[in-house]
Amino acid sequence: MAEQSESKKVKDRSPAFPFISLERAIQRAGEFYAEEKRGTAPYTRVVLHWNYTETSSGGLQTLAALKHYGLMEDMGGTGLQKQVKLTDLALRILLDTRPDSPDRAEYIRHAAMMPPIVAELYKKWPDGLPGDGTLNHFLVLENKFNQDTAQ
Repeated sequence: MAEQSESKKVKDRSPAFPFISLERAIQRAGEFYAEEKRGTAPYTRVVLHWNYTETSSGGLQTLAALKHYGLMEDMGGTGLQKQVKLTDLALRILLDTRPDSPDRAEYIRHAAMMPPIVAELYKKWPDGLPGDGTLNHFLVLENKFNQDTAQ
């Protein structure tokens, strides 16, 4: 009897990259701050601030994005018992309400550079990013991004 082998389609996964923009991540950090201030909160509570359910992938992805930007940090626990809080960087961005604050702008720039791929891109092209084709080529071939996500 011939043994049948199951062929599984391997899904191409891009390297970790924030699920949401930095602007949206700052808004989400603000929503957390409105409820929890400087305190620590369980993941199950945090996602409610963002109108997600405990098991929603959007909640997990949003939390991961805030961590990528350096706006939230883990304070212990795992899974649904995970505890998180805003970082000092997040508080400096959220609480600096001065009009045209150069400090706040610098903190936002710092957060933008936190995801490793962003830092790598700006290190490779310090005078400005190349055209979309070159950037796409670099992401797909050099960093193994999925072609659809690299766009």
